Amino acid sequence: MLKRFITAFALGLTAFATTTLAVPRVLSAQVALDEENRVDLVLDDGTNVTLLGAAKGIGDNSTRVDYYYLPTGLHLSTGPDGRPQFLLMNYRNEQGDVSGGVLHFLMEWGLTQAQLKEAQQQLTQLCKNGVRAGPTKRPRGGIARILGLKDQDPESDAKVPCGTIRGAARVTTNGDSETFRVISATLTSDAMTRSLVSSGKAPVLPGNRIAVAADMSANGAQLLAAPFERDMPIGDLSLELDLAFTSRVPAGEGRIVMHWDRLVTDSARLTREWDKRKAQKDTIYKRTGDNQCKWPKSWFRPKKCRPQMQAIEVQNKVASDVEMRDFYSFLEEEEIIELDFRENVADERLDAVREAFFQYFLDSFAEPISAEDMAKLRSADETVAQELEIDQGRKRYYASKTSYFTQESHKKQEFKLQYHLAYERPFSVVQNIKSWYDDVVANYPESMADVYLNDPFFQNQTVRFRLDFDAPQDLFSAPADATQRASAINYVTVKIKKDRPDAGEFTDAAVIDEDYIAENGLFAQFTFGADQSGDDSFQYMTQWSFGGGNVYPKTEQWQTASSPAVTLAPPVTPRTIEVEGDLADMEASDVSRINVQVAYRKFGEASVENIPVSPAQGEPLVSRTIFMDRDQNGYAYRLIVYRKTGDRIATEWAAKNNDNYVYAAVPSDILQNPDLLEQAKSAASDAAGQAVESAANAALEKFRGVLEGGN
Repeated sequence: MLKRFITAFALGLTAFATTTLAVPRVLSAQVALDEENRVDLVLDDGTNVTLLGAAKGIGDNSTRVDYYYLPTGLHLSTGPDGRPQFLLMNYRNEQGDVSGGVLHFLMEWGLTQAQLKEAQQQLTQLCKNGVRAGPTKRPRGGIARILGLKDQDPESDAKVPCGTIRGAARVTTNGDSETFRVISATLTSDAMTRSLVSSGKAPVLPGNRIAVAADMSANGAQLLAAPFERDMPIGDLSLELDLAFTSRVPAGEGRIVMHWDRLVTDSARLTREWDKRKAQKDTIYKRTGDNQCKWPKSWFRPKKCRPQMQAIEVQNKVASDVEMRDFYSFLEEEEIIELDFRENVADERLDAVREAFFQYFLDSFAEPISAEDMAKLRSADETVAQELEIDQGRKRYYASKTSYFTQESHKKQEFKLQYHLAYERPFSVVQNIKSWYDDVVANYPESMADVYLNDPFFQNQTVRFRLDFDAPQDLFSAPADATQRASAINYVTVKIKKDRPDAGEFTDAAVIDEDYIAENGLFAQFTFGADQSGDDSFQYMTQWSFGGGNVYPKTEQWQTASSPAVTLAPPVTPRTIEVEGDLADMEASDVSRINVQVAYRKFGEASVENIPVSPAQGEPLVSRTIFMDRDQNGYAYRLIVYRKTGDRIATEWAAKNNDNYVYAAVPSDILQNPDLLEQAKSAASDAAGQAVESAANAALEKFRGVLEGGN
């Protein structure tokens, strides 16, 4: 039994080593960085750049490294005109004293293309020179430093691997917590600052912006500006970004040595020791529960004991999972198997690595016995409930997969295992306002301003436009029905102008579409300097864009208003028409289909919609949504009746005012009167093509007084 288990274990370890070494590299969108491969650079403009190489996967033997830089270069954002997006405005009273101040600026991190090019040149030069930038004794980074591991000697790892800077490292923020902080005694004091607003989230991509805005009291505005005016080394405003990147660190290594030579030379003693140990743990007599037959050998046993001893032989060929773990420990104690696991970090994930090795050890040379034999052995076992908590307190029994020796059992085998763990490595980026404030003052003085609050120039007028319609979702998204897509609103353009004799004409515009509504709601707001004469009137116009390239109105139509709020209503409104027919009556009258032809005005022009009812469809009630001009109360309609004889007839036009239901009745009076039938056939000649538009327009003109009125 011992030889069978150990032999199979050797074969299993060989497979284990092969499988471990053949694990393919797993591709992931998140690039893990290797802190042991770090390069520190200083650019000509003083920017500090930290490069970390991407951690290599199993089987990657390339000598080049893909480098990524950690977030750096926190600086003011610039607008399209190249000016920094920074404002510091003090407002003063009539005596010139500071009454308060407004601070607002945008910032971002990331290297410019010129900085990236310079960093790549420095990295290439370091690679050629074989010199690592940084201290003479490079400390281990991240988790290794926290664990107190020794620093690396420069002689052992001095060269900088050649490689390419691929861009910024992928970083993350910590859940929903605030990862962008304003550090300022002035701005965070309720006595000095009336309100402080910031983005709250650190940007995770270069070029993404963060915003800070503050309304300061008189003392706060003066205290914030004092360090800059007096050329102090640091200002009372710093910004901190809390980020994290994925770092892969060596978590541990394992070494497994199989001493087959010791097994061969000392097999007799090992067998005795194992049998003695097994007898102490669980004797064969205890398993059977029968003390009448205590015969260790089968040569002289009485006949009455043979069936019981045969059962014992079966049990001697198997082992429970408790015994397998004991057997595993026995091989370690006898130094047949040497297991050496050295772990650099304390992490519960490493327990799974060790347990996986034991499970592989178990599965490699043993297999569960049949369910029937398993049940028999479990029923004869009296101690399992106290020994195990696995498998619902029941033992599992295993048998050896092999019963022969191989050449491998006469060799010494050694297997090595190295494993790494990925950690979210936190780090911070901190920048003080002093580092870029002087540049703003020297080159962009317009970013600093003093405002006198009683200056009429700063009296503003605000006009707010609000969309008003019943179903914005229906109008601002294309309907599934292709016939209705021309009625969907692409956008509405709002233009406003104000003629101010003392300050010139003000003009502005906004385009409101589905994305605009999602971001700003149903409002568009314009603020401009008021007319000093007190005239609050202004002009505005709207132009609606619909599917199919339709624009309404086609020319700009300006309106005059003076109210601070204007409601914008789309020129069309949805109306659902329901048509019902008697399918049985249609079948009996040899009518194959009745089209309810609806004429209505859309964008000031006649439009036609056909709503069919047919026995072939099997639907007696059909509905259709149309979009008609808002100033229309109703529509005109007529029936186009298709007969099974192949001809068609048309009824006279009728009007529907504020009624959305039409009953498509079979016109029996026409079908039974030859004269009326011929007239109806003639009327159906304009039921399709261009002629129908002319007929629809004539019908709408006929009922103009009934249909117009507005909603």
